[in-house]
Amino acid sequence: MTKQHRFDGFHTAFLAAAMTFSPGIVSAVPVDATLDYTCVFPIIEEQSMQVAITSDMPERLAPGEASGVFNIDAVATVSADAWNGLHFVGSKTLSGKVNAASVISAPGLTLPLVIPMQIPSKALPDSQEAFSVSASGQTPSLSFTTANTGEVDIVVGDLVMQLQPLDGNTNPTGLGFFESECSLDSGQTGLLHTIIVDEETSQDAVFPFIGQATINQHSDLPLSGTLVLAVEPGSTDIAGDMVFDSARLIVKVISFFNTLTLEADVAFHPQGEADGSISDDSLTLRQSTEVQLQNARLKMFGLPISSSGVGQCKSQSPVMLNLSTPGDGNFSLNGGGPLEGQFELPPFTDCGLLTSAINQLISGMDNHMNITLTGEL
Repeated sequence: MTKQHRFDGFHTAFLAAAMTFSPGIVSAVPVDATLDYTCVFPIIEEQSMQVAITSDMPERLAPGEASGVFNIDAVATVSADAWNGLHFVGSKTLSGKVNAASVISAPGLTLPLVIPMQIPSKALPDSQEAFSVSASGQTPSLSFTTANTGEVDIVVGDLVMQLQPLDGNTNPTGLGFFESECSLDSGQTGLLHTIIVDEETSQDAVFPFIGQATINQHSDLPLSGTLVLAVEPGSTDIAGDMVFDSARLIVKVISFFNTLTLEADVAFHPQGEADGSISDDSLTLRQSTEVQLQNARLKMFGLPISSSGVGQCKSQSPVMLNLSTPGDGNFSLNGGGPLEGQFELPPFTDCGLLTSAINQLISGMDNHMNITLTGEL
């Protein structure tokens, strides 16, 4: 039985026994491994080849939680001697595919897997030198049971490359469509990543954010703070805490020959948790918050004419922020992303002599918020 046939059998068995395609939101971290192989080529026989593998994979999974597919990228460094053999038969480009053998090892589970990968057409160097070839592929989604609780190792093994060299007229060379088997050199574990499977019920994703709110088209309020989301494994529902830093509001209105300026420190006091939902590339978020103005002053031509006194000077009712990923944006638990939305700023109360002026200048529906989350688990 050839390696190719063995790989196909492993692939079928693995899919039947361990793969699911259920939806779920799982955070991932970058993983990589650089491995050395010995490959057998036509004409030139054995040659060394180094392969750098990269992907994004979860650090933890709960039993029954689907990991989502893994995108696998690999860059192989091919020797100058291999170039010489290809050049000898008139090769100008190289393309094909790779079947990469892997093993998933967990408590109570040892399953082989083959990852099919495509090699796009690569122009060969004009002179004898080592060169790189890229390949990419995708795994199905993984899911484990409580019997597999513990460490799950993803180990990369041997490769089978099916290569198609073409000449300058895009015709096959004398080598035709050939197969090259690559064995992992001894002394390497081949370990790409370890996933922890446990009963943990949620993960906290921490996102610092910056942005601004446009208030009544008069002023841009700079925003910063932190959003902490609790993400339930396998669920699209989220909950968390949204904390805003204090910000400085300056609203300037020019009317005829008068310049009127309202200045105040803005404090946000969230009312309960934030909630919402998350999908593969978008986030919707709702947060109720009281808005308080501190140290408010009204100036004309830069000179103070009134202050808010000692009152609380706060919104009569909480502000409801409804934020979501814009249509041209993208959200991930690793990198965050942009959020935006409209909101109404209700009238303010207990602002002393400035109550009426504040409500005329900033209260209303025509307000827009946009922030950018940057995060890591």
